[in-house]
Amino acid sequence: MPRTASPSIVTYRLHKKMVYVSPAESYEEAVDFAKAVFADELSGIDRTRVVFSINVAVQHTPRTVQIGPMAWNAVISTLVEYEIIDVSVQSSVCHVGYTDDTPPPYVDTHPKHSWSLSPLPPCRPHTPISPARSPSPGKGTRNWFERHFQPLPFQV
Repeated sequence: MPRTASPSIVTYRLHKKMVYVSPAESYEEAVDFAKAVFADELSGIDRTRVVFSINVAVQHTPRTVQIGPMAWNAVISTLVEYEIIDVSVQSSVCHVGYTDDTPPPYVDTHPKHSWSLSPLPPCRPHTPISPARSPSPGKGTRNWFERHFQPLPFQV
């Protein structure tokens, strides 16, 4: 049967550092608490990148489940005293100078410095292709496979 009251204390864990905190009333308050107790680690991190997760057993297999903002109150009410809530930072995606509706800008193709990439010489000199074909191998010429493997006798 699910609990109806939140625990009086939970544990926030970031990397190997753990801190006891009062359960937050909302997801936003949980982010505030995390940024306060892990001030050195989370300073300069945008609050939208701070996420929470708990470890659960799904069919006897340990799994990590992230807590979504809309589920915060429901999840907190099921936790036991001192339960560990993992704090982590999501990777950020850099969107500089454009929005989701526009494509990213093209890279300038003109060299800006004298030491930048210059056209490379071709790998080999250009030789015209001869219109004549090479002769097919004669009966005395065997390919690599035929030289190294004997064919199995064909049985009908």
